[in-house]
Amino acid sequence: MIATGYLLIRKYGYRTTPEIMNFVSENSDLRNNLSAAAHLIHGSPENRFTVRYATTYLSPSDIESAGYQHGNLQALMERYNPEKLKTGFNLLSGGEEIFYIPNPSTGLWKAQK
Repeated sequence: MIATGYLLIRKYGYRTTPEIMNFVSENSDLRNNLSAAAHLIHGSPENRFTVRYATTYLSPSDIESAGYQHGNLQALMERYNPEKLKTGFNLLSGGEEIFYIPNPSTGLWKAQK
């Protein structure tokens, strides 16, 4: 089951709900594993924001096949230094505004408006 889910993530990636629903209707491998389809939907930012992974453990193609963007870890750590960011909105040099979440696994659900 784990291997199957991994392969489905690689094949379809974390796409928008309409895209995954279309894949389900057109592909028996995903239609026969609706829990994987739900996982793909839940992992999608639904085109509301960019998910960029910066890691030394996954290749750019691994990250991009999952529907996310790859980033250079060193460059991003310099630009988005977590020791200098506060939780919530931050305005960076050049006018870029970001929303920093120190613990993404719980931060989105606990963030206050």
